[in-house]
Amino acid sequence: MVYLPRLFADFCQYFDGKLSLRMTSTSEWTDLIMKFFAEQAAKMKMPVFYDYMLVDQIWRGEHQEIVFALEHEHKGADVNDLLNKEVAHLIDLRAQAKVGIFYPNLGDEKTLVNNISSRISYRALYVPIPNERYMFILGFTTRKMGHPAILFKAYFFDDHGKPTDLQEFTIRQA
Repeated sequence: MVYLPRLFADFCQYFDGKLSLRMTSTSEWTDLIMKFFAEQAAKMKMPVFYDYMLVDQIWRGEHQEIVFALEHEHKGADVNDLLNKEVAHLIDLRAQAKVGIFYPNLGDEKTLVNNISSRISYRALYVPIPNERYMFILGFTTRKMGHPAILFKAYFFDDHGKPTDLQEFTIRQA
């Protein structure tokens, strides 16, 4: 089983001081994110598959069930595009743990989070998939630490779209 809060802590620790939103290219950034999650899957002895049913990465369990699904969108996409593509892909796929990593504009955070919650809730009414857990990591540039940094906020939701936790972690940029 994938424990999302631990995965978030490992994610932040792994990337602390390694990335620069300004200097790391989009493809390099995405490759690093995919590599991190592939390494996590390897630790759990789960095979990794890429670009499965429009989802960036999945892990399969012992009986070929999807236990983890990941969507990552590096550059600031429009909130509606994120919701209608990346978030919809995650919601539509059956998996125990689902993660979306996005970098919205600061002013779009509340709209994005509220819409994610309502979309999961709506889907749960009509096509319930019990025991799914979601984590959406939002990244924002900041100087909170006195130098360039990235504030990551992890929003956690249950299978009915109910928020269950919010964690924040600021990492140094390279």
